Amino acid sequence: MNIGFYRASLIGDNMVALYGIYAMKCLHPDATLIVYTNAYGINLYSQFHFICPYRCGRDERKNAYRGH
Repeated sequence: MNIGFYRASLIGDNMVALYGIYAMKCLHPDATLIVYTNAYGINLYSQFHFICPYRCGRDERKNAYRGH
């Protein structure tokens, strides 16, 4: 199962969202969590092995980042 959501705010908003993202992973341990985000989110979410950040923008496929 894939769970995707959009989170493209400033760094503080993304930090607050981490609690909810972690709770989703605990509730659905086999799911792949995909975050559609901006540059702030890519830098933040790429540090967590349970999240796959994906950069939104004009060149979405070119700038894609897939986590572990």
